[in-house]
Amino acid sequence: MHSAKYNVYENAREGEDYQGQVTLSDCDQRSSPAQNMTTERRKGIFGKIPMVMFCLLILTTVMGLMAIFVLHFHSQDAWYRESAKMERQYNATIQQLKDANDQESAKMERQYKATIQQLKNANDQAFLEVRSLISNKSSGITSFIEENYIRKELLEMCDFFYAGKCFFLVMTVSRVTKSQAGAECTQRGSHLANIYSRAHFLRAQSLIRSKMLLGHNYNHVWTGMTLDIQARKLKLSNGELAPFQSWFVARPYTPARIAVGLHTNAVAASDQNGMFDEHLTYQLLGVLCENNLHGAST
Repeated sequence: MHSAKYNVYENAREGEDYQGQVTLSDCDQRSSPAQNMTTERRKGIFGKIPMVMFCLLILTTVMGLMAIFVLHFHSQDAWYRESAKMERQYNATIQQLKDANDQESAKMERQYKATIQQLKNANDQAFLEVRSLISNKSSGITSFIEENYIRKELLEMCDFFYAGKCFFLVMTVSRVTKSQAGAECTQRGSHLANIYSRAHFLRAQSLIRSKMLLGHNYNHVWTGMTLDIQARKLKLSNGELAPFQSWFVARPYTPARIAVGLHTNAVAASDQNGMFDEHLTYQLLGVLCENNLHGAST
């Protein structure tokens, strides 16, 4: 009998279901109520676990999205605040520059008006002075104009300057006496020239040589100097003793020759260069004139 029961149990384990016999699965199905409740409770808990995890996942995702949104909103709000701050600084800088420019423009305008007023005042003063001179019939304006006109003309005709004086040469096709030569200088606001030093003499010789007439190998021109035969002295046009003299060969001191001219050879090294005494009526090729640049001949 025991053997039969064992066989039945073994058959039950192997899943065999014999008619009229109780199987192991039937035994399991016929568990006690307490065991059934425990089994149901376990199934409820474990069945709810996936749902809880799903809810937690949803909640975590929502909270993450909210956190991202909050961070994004916060960063965007910070960017807007920084932009607004930079805009305020920019507007403040522009306003400062505009105010500075307005102040500088106003300052320049005041300076411009002040300068214009000064010029106007100076012009008015000059006009009053001129009108006063005219009303007083003063000859000052006329003298000033004439003097400066003559000065300008002289500066334009000067061949060279020496010791603050202007010297120029007048060459003539028809020869001139000393008095005619003096008239040529006077007509140009000047007078017959003197020679003041060796350097001056060489400068005058060079000028005369540069204006030598065509067909001549020499030039001779009048000066303002004279010769004192008795004292055997050379004098300037104002009567003072000449500080320098360089005579032509075999000259001077021939009686009646009291006028003095300059003889210039085409060759600078020739001995045919120097001062010579001559008659007042003798005719030379030109005249050396002098002016002290003060507008009036002396």
